[in-house]
Amino acid sequence: MPNVIEVKNLSYCYDNDEKLILDNISFHIQKGEYVTFIGCNGSGKSTLMKILMGLIEIKKGNIYINNLLLNERNLLEIRKHIGIVFQNPDNQFIGATVKDDIAFGLENMCIKQKDMDPLIEEYAAKVGMIEYLDKEPSSLSGGQKQRVAIADALSMNLDIILLDEATAMLDPKGREEIVSLTHKMQKENENLTILNVTHHMEEAFLSDRIIVLNKGKIVLEGKPKDVFAKGDFLKSIGLDLPFSLKMENALKEAGFLNLLGEK
Repeated sequence: MPNVIEVKNLSYCYDNDEKLILDNISFHIQKGEYVTFIGCNGSGKSTLMKILMGLIEIKKGNIYINNLLLNERNLLEIRKHIGIVFQNPDNQFIGATVKDDIAFGLENMCIKQKDMDPLIEEYAAKVGMIEYLDKEPSSLSGGQKQRVAIADALSMNLDIILLDEATAMLDPKGREEIVSLTHKMQKENENLTILNVTHHMEEAFLSDRIIVLNKGKIVLEGKPKDVFAKGDFLKSIGLDLPFSLKMENALKEAGFLNLLGEK
């Protein structure tokens, strides 16, 4: 699969602050990957997502999205292919109803009115919100609001969706619903690329690949099993293992079969 995102020697610090939030990081993301970024608070995860979205100006390094250099000249074209879902969806709602909110993005894409309603219904149905189209976003639960935010992104036929702590404010049930939904959407569209920032290790374990940030640097990356095999290192930088792996390790230490059926 081709790379849809290439980050080369990216560094960033806030104005009048010498401390680097991101320190010379480089990585690539392939089309159709589900990649999760983990790290403690202050590691640079959310700053990276905002830079990829063009919300923060690059200070040093280069980013290519769909082979376009991320700069002011290319920003509008790049934003036709990439969208972001924040941890608080209330900050993203524009319309008075769910239908209006999904329509807003389609209007910006100059979709004709006669073609708009079928698209709104299609993507509302995909995220299980078809019966809520006439509801005010403020009346929805946290999980339902995130479903609408994801429908907004999907309806614009985006290639890349960034989830910036999209489940952080949800209860366990809502979090499970959103995680299942995003994986379902990605499996249904093999060209859809998802970058997820989370503090929940169970979410990260379901990814194709994990990138670990610590103090602005990439310190580890690979498939979930390989990353979480470095449990002592992860603990040393303030991270934990998914509950399922902790249980598996405990069973191994106790001499029982592990969760994968191995001895």
